[in-house]
Amino acid sequence: NLIIVRCGLFGTGQVLFDEASLTAEPALPAAELPVGVNLLKDPGFEGDGNDWDYSLPPYDEMRCDRETTVVHSGRAAVRFTGGTGGMVKTRAGVAQLLGNRSLAGKRLRLTGWVRCDSLMSQAYIKLYCTTLLRDEDTGAPRLLGNTTPWTKLEMVMDVPNDAYQVWAWLLYNAPAEGRVYFDDASLEILGPAGSSPARPVKPAPARKPGRKTTASR
Repeated sequence: NLIIVRCGLFGTGQVLFDEASLTAEPALPAAELPVGVNLLKDPGFEGDGNDWDYSLPPYDEMRCDRETTVVHSGRAAVRFTGGTGGMVKTRAGVAQLLGNRSLAGKRLRLTGWVRCDSLMSQAYIKLYCTTLLRDEDTGAPRLLGNTTPWTKLEMVMDVPNDAYQVWAWLLYNAPAEGRVYFDDASLEILGPAGSSPARPVKPAPARKPGRKTTASR
């Protein structure tokens, strides 16, 4: 219910502004998103990292680094370490925001590969949907901790009909000792809410050539 437009400067130096303009135009409809296609950008952390949002609580020695040795596939993953002390448990990890109203009323599937190294906490994946009244989510189907190999986590969630944005998270509870790695995330539309992904139709087995027979009565 509020729009703020500012022209300003942080820091030292000089800046000039002129001929600013703000106009009201009819809102464009939300773009339809494809079914069965990964909607996340840079899902394997192979790029410069700017497609992701990072959540690191201000605890001692909290770090998030690009990992090029311990990876699930490709050349890179992302690694979280540190944060051995803090007042409360909170989430730390990576996320992407999809602000598209066409996701409302859809069934989504989020997957991600997670590896833990002496992690004294729980790592998991999560979807959050922002509606006109509140945020909605479902419980994480599986939690990882201690030392685990690369493990694929998966969850399915129906987006409420009045949702206007969706958060896809790969995260863990901090502060905690140990390390956690994330790689190869995917978020895709399965279809309308309540639907199941379409299964490929198996071709009928080829008939073997043989002699044609006529059944007797």
